[in-house]
Amino acid sequence: MSTLEEKEMEKLRLRKKEASPAFIYWSVSTLLSIITIAFGFIEYQNDYRLVNTTSPRIVTNPRTGQEEIVFPVFGFLSEPTGNQGFIPNTLKFNIHHFIVLALVIFVGIPAFGVYLREARRLKAIDDNLPFLLREIADSQRIGMHLPRAILEASKRNYGPLTPELKKLAAKVSWGIPFRDAMHSFKENVKTPLAKQATILILEAERSGGNLEEIFDAAQRHVQEILDIKREREAQIRPYVYIVFASYFIFIVVIWVLFATFFEQFGTQAIVVNNTEVVPIPIHAFRNLFLYVLATQALFSGMTAGKMGSGTIKIGLGHSTFLLIVALLAHLFLIAK
Repeated sequence: MSTLEEKEMEKLRLRKKEASPAFIYWSVSTLLSIITIAFGFIEYQNDYRLVNTTSPRIVTNPRTGQEEIVFPVFGFLSEPTGNQGFIPNTLKFNIHHFIVLALVIFVGIPAFGVYLREARRLKAIDDNLPFLLREIADSQRIGMHLPRAILEASKRNYGPLTPELKKLAAKVSWGIPFRDAMHSFKENVKTPLAKQATILILEAERSGGNLEEIFDAAQRHVQEILDIKREREAQIRPYVYIVFASYFIFIVVIWVLFATFFEQFGTQAIVVNNTEVVPIPIHAFRNLFLYVLATQALFSGMTAGKMGSGTIKIGLGHSTFLLIVALLAHLFLIAK
């Protein structure tokens, strides 16, 4: 087995032992979400008590100050205790809001801690790649050998590429073969463009020839790909804005429906065949619309991410923002 293969096998063994950042962030977000829901249930237990009965009751909701009809479920109903609890009753924050808040935490921590940060890093690597290739080509013109040109390039600022270039230069200075160091560099940068450029550098170093022309052609090729990518993002960006605008319109429609129809439907008696039917409690509609808003926010954000960047992972950041908007809209427009 060659030295390069042995190093790659050792790297794979180490990766199996190490937990990935995504796993760590998802674990933390899951734990915090469970804690949030548990805190919500503690708050619910403080605000309400279970009553063993088969008849509905008219109670005053401590968070809204309105009288509501509560129906028993399997012989039990939740009756307000009138206690203040950890959360002031004036905030109208109930167990359902805690569940949506737990969803915000569950989605938001990995989105902003891993995926969006990694996307920015990879974008910065691709943006700096043409400048690196141009620098290597200029160094070739003045007669530098390729390893020496990369060593000099590592002394300049190329954003996230700079730490990897410094590692590459350090490995070469320690006597590690240039091809082995470049293979390690290729595995660390992780962007398709950077990997293609690395393969090009290795082939150019192996075959020889007019290297400055090769690197100039590579720099132009990479720049053209980046320009096409930016043009695509600019063309698709209005459609991403449409997703956000449609969600805000959806919030307005939900609010109008609740205020003009469902609120009256949940507070007025219904007569069917000269028989009065007990109306559906208004808080059931409030809770229903909260989950409707949250579900729409989650999938609208993922759709915007898929359209804008081609991956649902980036859309989790949009979903987090829209979930927060849904929570605030429900608190101020529907749960008031």
